[in-house]
Amino acid sequence: MNLESNKSLGIALVMIGRKATIDPLFNYISNVEIPKEITTLNLYIVQSFNEEFKTLFDSKFKEYGLESKYNLTLIPGVAKINNDYSWEDWEDKVRLENPYGKHRSTAVNLTKVLQPSLVNDYIHILDDDTIPPINAVKDLYYKLKSDSNIGMTSGFYFCKNWHKNTSIKGEYENKRKLVASINKRKWISSTLDDFVSANTTEVGFVGNGCVLLPANILQNTIPLDDRKSDSNEKGPDWYISKRVRLQDKKILMVPSVLCKHLTEKGKEVGIPSNLIKKIKTNSSIPKNIHISMYDSFINYFNLSQIYNEVHIVHRKFPNIFENLKETLYLRALKKIPNIKFIEKNTKYYINNYGLFDLRDLYPHLLTEYCYEYLENNPICNLSVQTNPYFTISDKENPSFNVLNLQNFLNTNNDK
Repeated sequence: MNLESNKSLGIALVMIGRKATIDPLFNYISNVEIPKEITTLNLYIVQSFNEEFKTLFDSKFKEYGLESKYNLTLIPGVAKINNDYSWEDWEDKVRLENPYGKHRSTAVNLTKVLQPSLVNDYIHILDDDTIPPINAVKDLYYKLKSDSNIGMTSGFYFCKNWHKNTSIKGEYENKRKLVASINKRKWISSTLDDFVSANTTEVGFVGNGCVLLPANILQNTIPLDDRKSDSNEKGPDWYISKRVRLQDKKILMVPSVLCKHLTEKGKEVGIPSNLIKKIKTNSSIPKNIHISMYDSFINYFNLSQIYNEVHIVHRKFPNIFENLKETLYLRALKKIPNIKFIEKNTKYYINNYGLFDLRDLYPHLLTEYCYEYLENNPICNLSVQTNPYFTISDKENPSFNVLNLQNFLNTNNDK
């Protein structure tokens, strides 16, 4: 007899009335692939929404045939903080002005949905704005079962960036941030590039948008709405992660489970899924791109013979009457077909990031351009020259080589 057969799975989520996400969410729940060992499926939903959304919920639940696949438990929930706000105002005001203000209601609602789900062998926690691929439960389950030291597995999804852009991570690098932290002492949001560079999938903290864990592990993490806990300040996902690790268990991300994280209008945040798919399935030869801030001591003529493209990022160049020699040099460079000049408005970076020192401004501007370029041209290898004597290659930053990123996304890495 297979002792691991005839297991039960509970899918647990809190729905707070996001109209734009209900179709993709219910489509996932309806079509998700289930491991053969799991024979009983239960669905637990906290209803933290108004009567108008209840009408939509009932019709969509019937449309996707969820009652034929799951045993359903509906649970009344508490409203989101500042429930009188429109969704657009809620996103702008609550997320940016008071990003931790909503944690209390989230903790209460999550506790409401997780406590009854403990009768199952495994619990799959979802956010109502996070849409996993249909292989999510299978991949999360088999990774979880591969090692008894693993207490929770999670999919990848990009961050909505509750905080404003900073001089540490700018606009384009922020788009690559995941709802996860490799750091185990405190939650420091990690980018996809951080995971590739560290060659790891183990995390200290992860969001609860798409996780799977056994009931015996989960039961030691709740209640989440305990006023003595720090879940009100740091969020219930922080609290769950900490409590899982206090049981001497690892939390592992599963790269094959890359979810869509949707805004209130249904748009993806972070790197679009079509670009991720393009990276994962690419079989073409990547372009080799050289990027630098303009420096007259760099031999761009030689570089143009080595790389497919040479990108020169610069501020507005000196007036012709101020530096005739340099102007003639630039004219010669502009005649080379694979050299591209990228002019940037440094006032924008000074005003938005407070970078008045050129030693801070130029590296930041260069980093921003690299990630801006990758957003639209992911099938490439970047070499970034920071000064005439040093170039950052894929040895220093592995994610600048698309093959490293491709291998990471296609491989379940246990390190």
